[in-house]
Amino acid sequence: MTQARTAYVCADNADHHAMRAWVRGLQSLIAYWDGRHQEASQYAALGTSQVAGVTGTSAVWLSCLHARAGAALGDVKAVRDSLGRAERARDATSPDDLDEFGGIMTFPVPRQLYYAADATAWLSDAPEAEQQAEAAVAAYSRAEPEDWAFGDQAGAHTDLALARVHAGSLDGVDEALRPVLDLPADQRIKGIVASVRQVHTALRDPRWLTTPEARAAREEIEAFAAAPVAALPR
Repeated sequence: MTQARTAYVCADNADHHAMRAWVRGLQSLIAYWDGRHQEASQYAALGTSQVAGVTGTSAVWLSCLHARAGAALGDVKAVRDSLGRAERARDATSPDDLDEFGGIMTFPVPRQLYYAADATAWLSDAPEAEQQAEAAVAAYSRAEPEDWAFGDQAGAHTDLALARVHAGSLDGVDEALRPVLDLPADQRIKGIVASVRQVHTALRDPRWLTTPEARAAREEIEAFAAAPVAALPR
């Protein structure tokens, strides 16, 4: 976060409007994965207020960040409004100099679908959650190399598993989660482990406590989450 604040000062000194907005997105992302969802929402809102005149995909990213933070806070209206704003921003997008860098500096369609799936997966009563997650999984399965990221692909699969649990069925949960649980230890980064633990939490619902499939899934998730620590060198 210290580096992000420094980046914002640099963007401000350079009077680079799009970079100012993008750094607000970075700050929101950092806060979100640290569990500070209210702060993540505030940074996303700050960034959204700065996107006037920004033609690149930063505007799409900020709306998706706001949706995801809102979902973590249980703000259904914020999720709906932000995802709709993201769609409108995508329609108006024209790549800018940040998009030309690629990587994390741009926000391709597969990543947008993943964020939408992530936001709706937080809402246990969202009927479209499974459909959103399936769209994200499909997008990453055919993504161009420059648009692909193993972490986001894993997140989409986790969202699909979570949506199926919330829908009241364990059918297809292992299928959705298997590509994630099979990741090598050095790819089990904090965001992926946190997402998988959400499935573990959902499987602790009283409906599933004594179900053999749920018990096996919980045990495997616990082993998955412990592996990165066990793999660290002395």
